[in-house]
Amino acid sequence: MASREATLAPDEAAGARRARLLNRAGLALALLWVALIGLTLAPDPDDFQFYWQGAAAIARYGDPYFLIHGNQPAVAYVYPPLFAYLILPLGWLPLRAAQLVWFGLNVLMLAVLLATCVRLSGSALARRYWGVLALLALLAPPTRLSLQLGQVSILMALVMVGALALARRRPWASAALLALAALVKIYPAALSGYFLLRRRGVLARALVAGALLVALSLLVHGPAPYSNYLSKVVLGRDYPYFGEHNISLYGFWGRLLTASDYGVPIADVPWLARLLTLGCAAAALALCAWASRGPTTALAEQLRFGAWLCAMMLISPSNGAYTFVVLLLPLLAAVRALELRPDRRARAWLVVGAALVCWPPAWTDWQPWLYNRLHIGFGLLLLTPAFYGLLLCTGLLAWLARREQAPLDANSV
Repeated sequence: MASREATLAPDEAAGARRARLLNRAGLALALLWVALIGLTLAPDPDDFQFYWQGAAAIARYGDPYFLIHGNQPAVAYVYPPLFAYLILPLGWLPLRAAQLVWFGLNVLMLAVLLATCVRLSGSALARRYWGVLALLALLAPPTRLSLQLGQVSILMALVMVGALALARRRPWASAALLALAALVKIYPAALSGYFLLRRRGVLARALVAGALLVALSLLVHGPAPYSNYLSKVVLGRDYPYFGEHNISLYGFWGRLLTASDYGVPIADVPWLARLLTLGCAAAALALCAWASRGPTTALAEQLRFGAWLCAMMLISPSNGAYTFVVLLLPLLAAVRALELRPDRRARAWLVVGAALVCWPPAWTDWQPWLYNRLHIGFGLLLLTPAFYGLLLCTGLLAWLARREQAPLDANSV
């Protein structure tokens, strides 16, 4: 490194030393933060217990939904069967041991996700200050919640980013990852729109891969888990869709226009909430379809895919803030796009959108007066700032993707 710096101009060498120092400090603080999260893991709050319960139920009873006998079980697995099959070895361990193993796996997957996103995006800023980026990504509430709660959002982000990265050169691998994502959590099926418009071969292969995965699971575990998932979970369970944790169109309009236990709505008109949800979902998909037109470049595809990721989370009936981990690659792609074609206004919108997306859920809990004011009537409009960040990111990524069709000004590189 010293010999390399010797060939640089004094200002460049000083900048390289400063970047190296910041990266080392950022990495050290990031590792300390990870250690702190690991040392403070507790049984409550902990979402991993639900996943572990599914794996443990398979190990003991052969069915991840065996313990569901009522509408709202205290702790039960309520997701599609495939993920419980994947983590079956953790079901053989005590909950605490399984929680620690899953935390370690999450940390490893996050490191791979960060490295992959930095490399794929090509952002000079991210490559220069990778240690600082790692620290910021870990401090962001979506990442912190994913690690702290033991969520699967980091795994899902890695799988979906991998599906995009392999789409051109390894279509079957991309298809397998896309099918896996849709079978572990149903909402990634919305990405079919992107692959239909941009990578039809991958989508066709994903249907085949999905059928093979389901057939294999049926062969090993039989049809009972799938039928129980439909009867006990999909059709037999209420879900708090209108709680403030739900950052989606359905949650937003439902809180405003449907009576629930999570706030006092402006008016109780559920049909209008459903109509607005459907209309806004159609608008989001139309925007993504508009952004999907144009020539194929690596950067443009990342921006298009990012717009579809945002739309995926908007139209999902339930979307927690921890899923925003998947926006790391699209946001870095937006940074790269603005490095190539500087635009001060777009840069400002990017900063605002990223900040709002990172706004923590349940942020009003610390102050009773604020909590009460923002859970009543028009106060509900301010309850979930992350929702507006998601909307802003959707529009910005779509606009940047369309802008990539214009000839690049050599003076802006």
